[in-house]
Amino acid sequence: LRELYKDHLIFNPTENITSEETSDYLRREEKKIQAKYFSASRLQSYLDCPRRYYYQYETDKLKENVLNDEVTAFEKGNWEHLLIKQFFEEGIKFEEVEEFINSKLDESLLEKNISLGEQQLYKSDSRRRILNGVNFVRELIKTYPGAKFEFEKDIRSSGFLGSIDLYISDTNFCTVIDFKRS
Repeated sequence: LRELYKDHLIFNPTENITSEETSDYLRREEKKIQAKYFSASRLQSYLDCPRRYYYQYETDKLKENVLNDEVTAFEKGNWEHLLIKQFFEEGIKFEEVEEFINSKLDESLLEKNISLGEQQLYKSDSRRRILNGVNFVRELIKTYPGAKFEFEKDIRSSGFLGSIDLYISDTNFCTVIDFKRS
């Protein structure tokens, strides 16, 4: 992996890591290179910061402590992506989008033990993001009539393994949309 991305390294990713940890790390990476599959997120993580990549994917040092009294950014992002996808795949009318979002966000909070104020903040923030996503995709549909829109498209080729939030294709083009919370 280091050889593949040597031009992108700012520093040695194994600096200040014991030789045993380094050996284990390199053995695991060699197996991954031989398999020739990387997710887009995993590659981006490595290119952004090799040390963070090491701690995120090769150790438990960045493992998130999740409590039931909070909604993590990961959970929020997953719900937002899912609701944008469901809106279009289920053919929900735009006039019904607010009711749809509110009922689905209520579902997402059933298992959480958070205050009413935090629930309202979460719902307000997520509602805004979902509406922005829905409006953005609606504009794309108007701009590219006849194009094929695929949500959460699985990619398992060309050395990559993962999914794309929104893949748009036509006879003349294809494009990838990656929804982000930030």
